[in-house]
Amino acid sequence: MKALILASLLAFAATPASAAAIVNGSFEAGFDIAPGSFRTVASGNSSAISGWTVGGAGVDYIGTYWQAEAGRRSIDLSALNAGSVSQSLTTVIGQAYKVAFYLSGNPDGGLGQKMATVA
Repeated sequence: MKALILASLLAFAATPASAAAIVNGSFEAGFDIAPGSFRTVASGNSSAISGWTVGGAGVDYIGTYWQAEAGRRSIDLSALNAGSVSQSLTTVIGQAYKVAFYLSGNPDGGLGQKMATVA
């Protein structure tokens, strides 16, 4: 069974001495999406979701199809098969950073194990 994963709201924080920021962490800026629907975004598309590059088999960019953790939008990391979103961050060597995000299984994805890899 295909694993469908939904990610919403990414936060990036460093120790108080330094900070780096994730652009568009809650995915609010990007393509228009009709209320109650989603748009499939192909791999390699770096303009559909501001600040993010889509990889793998693509993702579904969710409007109000289901409730997002924050704001109105979220990402289903599997359009038809495993997809990804990525963003390059400027960091300082030796500085500690913390990345946090909310993750939930797609409610339309059926039962079964949901898996994601974070790097």
